[in-house]
Amino acid sequence: MESYIRMNNLEKTYKAKGETPVKALRNATLDIAKGEMLAITGVSGSGKSTLLHLLGLLDRPTSGELFFEKNIDTNVRNAELARMRNSKVGFVFQDFALIPYQTAYENIEVPLIFAKVSKAKRQARILALMRSLHIEDLKNRKVSKLSGGEKQRVAIARALANDPPLILADEPTGALDSATKAEILKIFRDIHRQGKTILLVTHDPEVAAIADRRLHISDGILSEVL
Repeated sequence: MESYIRMNNLEKTYKAKGETPVKALRNATLDIAKGEMLAITGVSGSGKSTLLHLLGLLDRPTSGELFFEKNIDTNVRNAELARMRNSKVGFVFQDFALIPYQTAYENIEVPLIFAKVSKAKRQARILALMRSLHIEDLKNRKVSKLSGGEKQRVAIARALANDPPLILADEPTGALDSATKAEILKIFRDIHRQGKTILLVTHDPEVAAIADRRLHISDGILSEVL
């Protein structure tokens, strides 16, 4: 199985001035195949979000090696990391991370604007995504007026806007009721069937159960659940 993403002895230490350094990730080694869905479980503060930030190129490791279509080393400039994030990674968060005073359409449009996609192509892509997620009637509605499930569908559409190969989801159903959670999990299954590589960070066994493989992180140490 060829690795699409590879971590080798990845470590992340946070050093706040005047405080003891905190090692949030310790010697993490992992191979992820293209099109695989992984679930990462662990209690709050165990290192789940740190791992997601490193894989999503939001942060750099203190040491170790990261390969994501190419080696991500200290020579990769911040501008290149930003370009890769926008084109290669889609993020879905528990708190949705949407702009409340903008419409659903405008929120989905943000990564396409950064990618310098033409207005006509942006419109076609956004409307196609909204239809596929059954939220076309929310096009002109402000995010602040949406329900939790509607917000998460908009957030998923935004994550898919540039058709990235990797989707990173941090507790994507944590703020939803059980019925809405089931709907969102079905969406993730559908996205997976389309060939996306997906990492789900969750404390919910029901969410972890939809993954091909399950990992657990404790005190910054990553291990596979057999």
